[in-house]
Amino acid sequence: MGSASRFLSSGIWSILVVVGAVLWVHDHAAAQVRSASRHEAQDRADERGAIQDRIAALYDPTEMARAMELGTGTLRGTMAVRDKQGVGGLLPRLLRGKSVATADREWVILLPMTPHVTAWFEAHSADDVRWGEREIGGLNPEVWQYAGRVRTDSQGNFQFDGLMPGRYLVLAHFPVEYTARRTYATGEYSVEYSYSPMFGSGSGAIKPITRTERYQSQMYVWISEVVDVKPGVSTIFTPPVRDLI
Repeated sequence: MGSASRFLSSGIWSILVVVGAVLWVHDHAAAQVRSASRHEAQDRADERGAIQDRIAALYDPTEMARAMELGTGTLRGTMAVRDKQGVGGLLPRLLRGKSVATADREWVILLPMTPHVTAWFEAHSADDVRWGEREIGGLNPEVWQYAGRVRTDSQGNFQFDGLMPGRYLVLAHFPVEYTARRTYATGEYSVEYSYSPMFGSGSGAIKPITRTERYQSQMYVWISEVVDVKPGVSTIFTPPVRDLI
């Protein structure tokens, strides 16, 4: 019995050692993953901070003011987005083709593409370049005092006059009403049954009853487009084309 007991104790001890080693390896690996994730997040934060510092260093108020002096260029057009697919389902898309979401009496903002604004714009995706919703790191807030501002009419038309030739960033943010469809279960069921007299057998199925309805909803569209204004002529703003929903 003593020998068997010692053998059993030795076996249990071996199992405990193996389990402990497995748990240590698992915890060590998890700790390494957490450490790598923290370092990766810190690296991203450092890189973003460096980009923001570089953008901020390019700000020059004299350059901004000079770029917004009176000139002979004009920028006009319709503030809108042309939807690639249209809205409201496949058949309306096929019948109607491209639809247009138009800004109704909304602000259009114009910024000269100085090195500061250019670096800021290029460092962010089009979805991130949003004025009014949140501050974009690196863009000097004094920039907005040099910005041109006009409201669209009810059809989305706008016009800037007296512009110096050069590249400008056009920004807009406006709501869009659209019609969509949704299908939902009613809580009722139907029984479908088929019977064959020849074979004397049948089969049936219980299926949920659904209902499809149309509804109105709203989304916000952000525009950030670069245009090139020529001296003494009227430059036409072309609405971008994208998937709205």
